Amino acid sequence: MPIITFESGKISEEKKRELLQKLVEVGVEVTGTPKEYFVVKIHEYPDDNFAMAGETVTQIKEKLQKK
Repeated sequence: MPIITFESGKISEEKKRELLQKLVEVGVEVTGTPKEYFVVKIHEYPDDNFAMAGETVTQIKEKLQKK
């Protein structure tokens, strides 16, 4: 049973459904495993739980909005 794990910030419900569908489609195409066997887990994290160059994503977004 293939398991696909996707980690990111918040995703809209619409985009999440699209992502789930496409991840399984690619998995089937590449492995030949029937889609019924795939499990997909999405882990969403708040922007304050991610940092780049020592700044949280929240801080980066705030800077970009000021520009």
